[in-house]
Amino acid sequence: KEHVPFEDDENGLAQSPKQGVSVRSVLRENMSILHHRGLWMVAACSTCLVGVKAQWHHMNATMPKYLVRELGEDAPWGTVNSINYWMCAMLPPVVTLVMAKWRNFPAIFLGSVVMSL
Repeated sequence: KEHVPFEDDENGLAQSPKQGVSVRSVLRENMSILHHRGLWMVAACSTCLVGVKAQWHHMNATMPKYLVRELGEDAPWGTVNSINYWMCAMLPPVVTLVMAKWRNFPAIFLGSVVMSL
């Protein structure tokens, strides 16, 4: 299939599609993206990573209160919490070198499992 490129008029404003393009053909082309495997891989990966995001939010919201309750008012909850952030800042370059030959999806999956621990 050939895609119709958008063109601007002399004032730089976007023009409507060329004459002869039906609404049905535009809808058919837009719906054809549902048949692409890449879309579903991105959707599955994003859905799986929702749990990792929820765990990070849970850690930021409840861990300080938990540490104060368990260790007392002088608990260094900021220091404990920052360990994870430092690890996430320092380890990715090293892990990238080690996992350079891995495929993308298994590497993302393994990384999300490690980050959720």
